[in-house]
Amino acid sequence: MDNTHSNTPIADDKTLIGVSSNKTSAPVNLIGKCLKDRYLIESLIGSGGMSDIYRAKDLHLESAGINEPYVAIKVLLQQFSSIPEAKQILIKEAKKTQQLSHPNIIRVYDVDSHDNFHFIIMEWLDGETLDQVIKRSKPMGLPFKGANNLIQQIGAALIYAHKMGIVHTDLKPSNIILTRQGNIKIFDFGVASALQLNFDQYAIQNNDLSSPLSGFTPAYASFEQLEGKAPCPADDIFAFSCIIYELLSCKHPYQRIAANKVDLTKAPLKKPNHLNWFLWPSLKKGLAIHKEQRCDTIQKIINDFSRVVWPKALTAAAAIIIAAATFQVYQTQQNEIKNLNALLTLNDNEQGKLNAFKNLSTVELLAQLDNIPTEQRLLKQGLLREHRQSIINIAEKRIMNVSKDPSGIYKNYDQVDLIIADALNVFPDSVRLNQLKSEATKPHSYS
Repeated sequence: MDNTHSNTPIADDKTLIGVSSNKTSAPVNLIGKCLKDRYLIESLIGSGGMSDIYRAKDLHLESAGINEPYVAIKVLLQQFSSIPEAKQILIKEAKKTQQLSHPNIIRVYDVDSHDNFHFIIMEWLDGETLDQVIKRSKPMGLPFKGANNLIQQIGAALIYAHKMGIVHTDLKPSNIILTRQGNIKIFDFGVASALQLNFDQYAIQNNDLSSPLSGFTPAYASFEQLEGKAPCPADDIFAFSCIIYELLSCKHPYQRIAANKVDLTKAPLKKPNHLNWFLWPSLKKGLAIHKEQRCDTIQKIINDFSRVVWPKALTAAAAIIIAAATFQVYQTQQNEIKNLNALLTLNDNEQGKLNAFKNLSTVELLAQLDNIPTEQRLLKQGLLREHRQSIINIAEKRIMNVSKDPSGIYKNYDQVDLIIADALNVFPDSVRLNQLKSEATKPHSYS
């Protein structure tokens, strides 16, 4: 709810009732009207299928000397004011949100009526919706660190709501606000869930999922929602995963195709550029089309995204391999490795020693690399060749652990360049290492 974006609708109103939501009657101009002798309406900031949302000044707060005496008021459209079911939906929305006391969920203060206007009084938020944030970050998406800050806040709100027994069921970027202070606020909590659970003779029998009366937004609705199943946390998990994908790439994971229409053979999921390969499986599981294959809690996704990806042991091992990487270039290795089998036909005692080195894991090899006798240079090079990919991975992990500033930019690019250069001394033909070298000049390359 942002006074700098007053022409942008806050969200589609997904309410189901037995009347058309088209605004066929003349719109009522409430600007300048004072509701309950307290709320002076100043401007229209959003419109939906069943309601308009206004910014209003709370005269009681103003008289008390509050510097920002503003609230947001969601007013039921006049064509619905005489329909009991519509008023009940408004009341249910207010009561459901009032049950949720969380810093990342919008606060609802009250629900009331005045002069046949029925309305909810909510917290005023100065910021912009996530769909606006996503549009501003095109075409690359947000850097991981910045996106993860938002992801953690959204996840915390959903985890809390699910523990309280409330499922959002219409989670999408336009239902999430990022305030100027960097705080996430989710609104329209529980409305779609309540309607789906209480579907009755007053509900519109409408199979057009693009309609704002469907109770959810098809691009973010789970397969089960689209098939008419009862709401459950798995619906929010799918929508949450779609939002994570969009934050990191500015693209919808399924090109905005409804989940029950997706053909993965024609539109396979692609990893966002700003997402680490180690986190991609976790996000893919959240994006699973079918519930039985989907991650079963928001907490699992949040845990993966908040944990330290690179263990300290691997960082130490990476330091060993970089220090020991002073060997000949790959072209020479190729010729010399051909002689490795001949070397391994030495006497039984020597053969046992060689086999012991060959059976080491990558981390164990790095720890014992200096113990290989100098005269067995071919063995050392052969073992490095066998463990080539694992060693490159370790070098890359060390790069990822170089100190970063709060915006996710590496503080010491000379250190990054040194790591890459040392690794290239061992594997000069590595496509990945050369890619990292090319990207090292770009400040956003490791965000």
